Amino acid sequence: MKINIPYTKNFLALSTILAIIILSAQLFFESKFTNSYIWYMYAYMAIIMYVTHFITSYGFAKTPYDAQNFFMLSTTIKILLSCVVLFLYFYFIKSEMKTFVLNFFILYFTYTFFEIKSLLLSLQPHSKGDTNK
Repeated sequence: MKINIPYTKNFLALSTILAIIILSAQLFFESKFTNSYIWYMYAYMAIIMYVTHFITSYGFAKTPYDAQNFFMLSTTIKILLSCVVLFLYFYFIKSEMKTFVLNFFILYFTYTFFEIKSLLLSLQPHSKGDTNK
């Protein structure tokens, strides 16, 4: 499978910016707004978002007319794995739950917004018509 270079560069830029923000929040606010597992969440989100992007890309490359099935598959995988992570945290660890949920969903929605934005930008040249007429 061919690696999408612009997506990878933008993904690495986003991940670097998020790492700097997390590190700054830990240094300046002394874990008031960050959970002690923030780096594990960060790594999990980066890996799962990158993998699900390739599932979606594979679907668009293989069968463009059934690509929505691959997008739904990648979204389902992402949501189910996130539910498992949240359940395991709440069942076994149970400390700092508010900051964990806050950090988890900030990262989740940031990466999801990035994925949707990049998907829309990649679909734009392939649209069949201009809807602004």
